Amino acid sequence: MLQNISYLLGVVASFERPNSLISSTNPIKLLISIAFHIGLAFKYH
Repeated sequence: MLQNISYLLGVVASFERPNSLISSTNPIKLLISIAFHIGLAFKYH
């Protein structure tokens, strides 16, 4: 479980960096993407 969380934080951080402008202007898109990555993490881990 701890591995999943650290993996998830890494994925979210790597997503947020190139799209920082988008995420700051559109928090809904950021939330959707985080939810998507959480779903992927639970599916594959």
